[in-house]
Amino acid sequence: MSDLERNTDRTTFAEPSCNTSVAGTFGVDPTGGSTVSTSSVCGSTVAAALAILFAAWCAAGSLGLVAHPLRLALVYAALTLAASATWPWNLAGRRSWWLIGILGLVALRATTAVSAEHELAVVLAVAAWLAMVSHDNRRLVLQACTRAVAVLALFRVACSSVWSVWLLGDFIGQRLGRGVGSLLGVPLNVGASFAGLDFLVLMAALFAGWLIATEGSKVGRAVATALAVLGVHLLYLITVAYALDWVALLPAAAEPVFDHPYVPPAWSWSNEVRQLLPWNLPALAAILHLAVVAIMFRWSRWPAAETAAETDTAASGTRAWAGRFAWRQGMVAATPYIAAAMLPICATLSLTRTDLSGKRFVANQEGNLDWERPQHERYGHAAAGWFGMLPPLVESLGGALRVSPDLGAADLAQADVVLLLHPNGPVAEPTRQRLREFVRRGGSLLVVAEPYQQQGDVRSGFDDVLAETRIRVRHDVAVSAAGGWQHSSEWLAHPVTRGIGPRTGAYFSDLGPSLEVRWPARPLVLGRWGWSDPGSDAVLTGVSRLEAGERLGDLVLAAEEHVGAGRVLVLADAFPLTNEGGVRAYGYTGRLLSYLAQRPTGPQTPWRQAATMFLGLGLLAAVAYRLEPSRVLAVVLIWTASQTACEAFSRHASRVVPDGRLVALDVAASDGSGSGSRLAYIDASHLPAYSDAQWAFDGINGLTLALMRSGYLTLTLPELSRERLERAAIFVTVAPARPFTAAQRRQLVEFVERGGTFFCLVGAEESASSASLLDEFGIRVPPSPVPTTGRWHEPEPLGHVRAMYGDGDPEGPADARAEVQFYAAWPVATDANAEVLVRTAHGQPVVVSRQIGSGRIVVIGDTGFALNKNLEYVGGQPFRGRYDNAHFWRWLLGRVTDAPPWSPPVVIPQDEEAAVQEVQP
Repeated sequence: MSDLERNTDRTTFAEPSCNTSVAGTFGVDPTGGSTVSTSSVCGSTVAAALAILFAAWCAAGSLGLVAHPLRLALVYAALTLAASATWPWNLAGRRSWWLIGILGLVALRATTAVSAEHELAVVLAVAAWLAMVSHDNRRLVLQACTRAVAVLALFRVACSSVWSVWLLGDFIGQRLGRGVGSLLGVPLNVGASFAGLDFLVLMAALFAGWLIATEGSKVGRAVATALAVLGVHLLYLITVAYALDWVALLPAAAEPVFDHPYVPPAWSWSNEVRQLLPWNLPALAAILHLAVVAIMFRWSRWPAAETAAETDTAASGTRAWAGRFAWRQGMVAATPYIAAAMLPICATLSLTRTDLSGKRFVANQEGNLDWERPQHERYGHAAAGWFGMLPPLVESLGGALRVSPDLGAADLAQADVVLLLHPNGPVAEPTRQRLREFVRRGGSLLVVAEPYQQQGDVRSGFDDVLAETRIRVRHDVAVSAAGGWQHSSEWLAHPVTRGIGPRTGAYFSDLGPSLEVRWPARPLVLGRWGWSDPGSDAVLTGVSRLEAGERLGDLVLAAEEHVGAGRVLVLADAFPLTNEGGVRAYGYTGRLLSYLAQRPTGPQTPWRQAATMFLGLGLLAAVAYRLEPSRVLAVVLIWTASQTACEAFSRHASRVVPDGRLVALDVAASDGSGSGSRLAYIDASHLPAYSDAQWAFDGINGLTLALMRSGYLTLTLPELSRERLERAAIFVTVAPARPFTAAQRRQLVEFVERGGTFFCLVGAEESASSASLLDEFGIRVPPSPVPTTGRWHEPEPLGHVRAMYGDGDPEGPADARAEVQFYAAWPVATDANAEVLVRTAHGQPVVVSRQIGSGRIVVIGDTGFALNKNLEYVGGQPFRGRYDNAHFWRWLLGRVTDAPPWSPPVVIPQDEEAAVQEVQP
């Protein structure tokens, strides 16, 4: 191409406003006497670069405690800004590439799972594509941003997949905090997150690329820029160190009162700032570093188009000269693509099935625990029991759990896994010796810790058992900033954590300690946005407060270490194993127990850790060696496709599918009918109308306990499938907002026909999404309000009413009648083939049942009927002095399922009771 043609082509697509020449236009090349054309970048290019870097930090979760949906919104808003700032795009001569890029980005977002690494891949792909369709010095700027984002993405992948890298990063973060604390005379105990390691990694990569790409004195600019980066980061760490002092200066604000109905307090700016400190202070580090980047990019001399074209011509000559070695060049060029495809295989792929068939578990009987199951006439959180439903869960997966009084040699000889739960006293030396030998011979030991306790001769005994490992249970309470570690936890790559996303907030509580982990032990679960509250007062009093010097962020909540031929795994919180926690966390618990019992090889094995590091370093070298944006985009698409496939295969292989037919609970069936299963599912896959918060007014703790009291292993169902329904006896849905698909409706009809029982609780205001499903069974809850085109009458709300059920005398005394309280009842429409179980005083049917094949469907026209606010309080308090709704559920389950039939007790009025006592001799 001639110079005239080249200039003509550039004039057609260049943006004149973005190529403002610096003074003199030409500078002296420091490597020789020739001149080099340079220019500055315009504001839109700088804005695009800043938006890409902000999106990368946001996708990595580096900006502090941000709810995951909000974080995704910020990522895509920043990417939209970057794309808008780079318009118009130079698509000439790249029609195939830009089409492939757009389709690739759409597929990338459509197929990726929810994780920081995947979102970083989206950001990296967008950055590479924008660099590919840009021109002149804008292309150089975006190339530098692309390489920096790629380095950050590889760093985050290494931290989540290679435990040695995480331990190194945590060590560096601690040293940074202690160094700044020593400088200020203020204790600063932080991990990698609050130390801002993500910011330093990306800035280091960006600094190197910027220094190489721009013209001018290398040494002077390098020193000045490095001092600026370190200076703003020091300013950020100083802000973190004094954050609590600034909180103390804020005006006091009234504490919100959590009553029912909840009334939010008046808005207060001091409350808003108080909630942001220190949890969102990392966003300040992002702002400071972006300000430095803006100065770096805006007032630097970038090679102009002529220089870039000459470089391309020289590179073409080099490629022509190397034509004799085309095969070797082809192999080198294919290396990044092969590494991108192999990296997820080494880092994440695990095909071990979750199966406990034939596996035997032994747990201690003595300790700060109980093995009770929920019992009738005992209500509330305190009466829910601790580990009573764990043996049925193990049975449903094919295993057997035995409770041992002393963990004797005979019990250990038959065990695959030993569970040591909350030992509240010194573990005897013979027992410790037996456990050591058990693990060294190849057994697995699960230690479930709790906040350290010591009162007289009673003290926690897990330190004795872990003395020979590099895992220590801190004498503290790990407290999350958002409660229950919602949007605050990080799950590292491991067979146990497969398929668990960052939105999960139901696996851990704020009642467990944190762990201290040193090499060769490895972390599994992190509490990224929380703090370490010393002692156990936070559990005893329910009050916790962050104070200076306490560990801030990156608390280890679960860890593992190989000892001899076996392994020791420590959980800092028993909640996922408890009766209430296991309702939602059974998938995590099932994979945990299966991993310990089968002891498979996986991503955590040393050779795969080394291979992951080797492949990651290879990709890093390829990116650092000026990989073209089009190739970066191809590498990202290949890596994401491989990662998505590996995660899909791993999730499918490790899926936890309990079988209620294997559960042997001590409950006699009413007759020979039914499914023969003791498993009850509560739908969680169609946006139900209940809350996941423990014992919230709109929660379902009371419903789950009611099913457990009637002899059912009760779990939530995150994904409706025939495989799961075939093994269940009960399926409950509470006002789903997402309609059931035609295939799912067929599966539920088959489930009922085989003998299952389907409960649908929905009021008229939420019934639209359930209409097509209920039509399959000939039952209808008329929707309200009726749209203008509706052809049915507006249903009459029945309100907060009481109604009789059972065989009670409707004319008898009120205290002697079996009644049920509805929260907001609506009439249910059906035909003569259905059985009305409950009518209101005016005859409207509210609870309707219908026999379908061997099973039944039960429809209750009240969305809030089974929620805690209408069924069971956290403290177990009665509703108006009675437990009518708890009694109703016991009666209903005995009426329509395999549970033993039961009739509510008849309450004799006080005057009749006195008369009976006078008659008795």
